[in-house]
Amino acid sequence: MNLGVLRDRAAGSLAKAGEGLKRKPALFCFCLGGVILLLVLLIIVVPASKAGSSGGPGLSEAPGVSVPLEDFFMPQEPDFLPDTLPEREPRGPWTSEDVRPFWKDPADSTLKEDWRWEMSRVIDELMESVP
Repeated sequence: MNLGVLRDRAAGSLAKAGEGLKRKPALFCFCLGGVILLLVLLIIVVPASKAGSSGGPGLSEAPGVSVPLEDFFMPQEPDFLPDTLPEREPRGPWTSEDVRPFWKDPADSTLKEDWRWEMSRVIDELMESVP
């Protein structure tokens, strides 16, 4: 190929690209801003990382601050369980005097009538609640 033909093609491609940029200036400005921001970040980060690795004070070390290991780890649990301490003294078995206030004789005829009345009331309420 001839050098002149290549030059004409390159000029045509650049002209088309320039026309595309004229149509979309916001996209061009956005891309240019991103490149500039990237360069600024590289200019700041690279020297800071070199200073930290060369032995100077960096972000990983804080002079004069040390944290004890006990703050990083939970303390060990004891290998034994403490004895249980009762709230009151243990009592012996119940006597008949202890039981008397709570005992009702089922053979008592007045109790039978009371229970019969209570059971029929509960059964009536149950049957009325069923649709």
